Amino acid sequence: MEIRLAGSVGAGGDNRNAEVRAIQIGLNHWRRTQVLPMIGVDGVVGGETIGAIRQFQTAQFGWRDPDGRFDPQGNSLKNLNAFLIGPTRRLLEPVQRFQRGVLAIEMGDDGEIVVRPGDWPSRYALAIYGDPFLFGTFVRIKGDVVSLVAGPGAGPLRIGESIYEYAQLLRFAKRMNAPPPRKPPPLPPIPKTEREKIVERILREDYDIKGEQGKFLADILSKVGIAGPIADVIDVAASLLSKSHLFEAIATVTGVAGLFIGFADSCITLVNLSNTHAKFAAYRGLVYAQAAWAEGAPRPPMSATLRANMRGLSAYDRNAAETEWNRVVAAVYAKLDAEFRTPDEKKVARAALLARFGNSPRELSRAGLQAFEDRFEPGVQRDVWKRGYLFLYKE
Repeated sequence: MEIRLAGSVGAGGDNRNAEVRAIQIGLNHWRRTQVLPMIGVDGVVGGETIGAIRQFQTAQFGWRDPDGRFDPQGNSLKNLNAFLIGPTRRLLEPVQRFQRGVLAIEMGDDGEIVVRPGDWPSRYALAIYGDPFLFGTFVRIKGDVVSLVAGPGAGPLRIGESIYEYAQLLRFAKRMNAPPPRKPPPLPPIPKTEREKIVERILREDYDIKGEQGKFLADILSKVGIAGPIADVIDVAASLLSKSHLFEAIATVTGVAGLFIGFADSCITLVNLSNTHAKFAAYRGLVYAQAAWAEGAPRPPMSATLRANMRGLSAYDRNAAETEWNRVVAAVYAKLDAEFRTPDEKKVARAALLARFGNSPRELSRAGLQAFEDRFEPGVQRDVWKRGYLFLYKE
């Protein structure tokens, strides 16, 4: 189904009824593969049709301000036709369909995949295997030469070309009693920086997570060790970012102190504000609890430094301080465990929290202690608190 236009269709176009209907039908074919709702097919150009054209142009070209129009010789029409001319009709039946989120991939019985606009090898790997780094399984065939579609000298994917998933191609060849295609040499290990770029692109293009948040999450997701495909990890992080204000705060590059102040406001309710020792224990316990939770450790006991400083105090003061420490630590763990419920959510959140402080629990505790400096009165009380910066988690 190739669309030919005599005039333009869309915003400010000629908008002949039959040509508008053809564009609407073509856009619906594309939208179905992108798991987008269908638009009306009525031959009339309105806001819905123009919006769909702009959505297509943004997906294909990355335009920030698409014109919302198909011109007879324009690139937008060429890309739509490149999509329409082949994928399902050229694939060898039975066709296998793979879908993950907004990604939808069709593969023929011989492993053939027809390249569509916007495709790239990691997208295929993500949809088929759940792992965007396994793109070393896709090959080109030219005569008797089988070569990888990614790697040194591979060249970009071309819209409309056929590539193959090697394992499926091999199974098909055996079933047909054909000579097996020669397997190309494997790709070298993917450098960490390249893995981060791949994850960052997936977050940007498929989850609409961009900018500094995208870079930060790409950094932690490329190295978080979770059983199962990395796609599951990406799904967990994207879900947390949309539903957890705390995770959003962790993933934001500014306002580090806010990570601690927010906890203090919800976890510290001192029974006796005049008891300085209880106050010291509450705030230091809160910081230590966050550091311990971030590295997956049990609830921390009262710090040795704080306990040593309480020698010579009355039993009442020592008990008050210990009570506040234990109560605040328990409150921090309860809050974090309620916010991040599943093991995968906890792993992603812990990795993100530590990454904000150079993957160092000590630096996390240093930043936390400094965040509460102004909670203590200037003079002796604040000086004592600041001396505590020399003794960080774990002491």
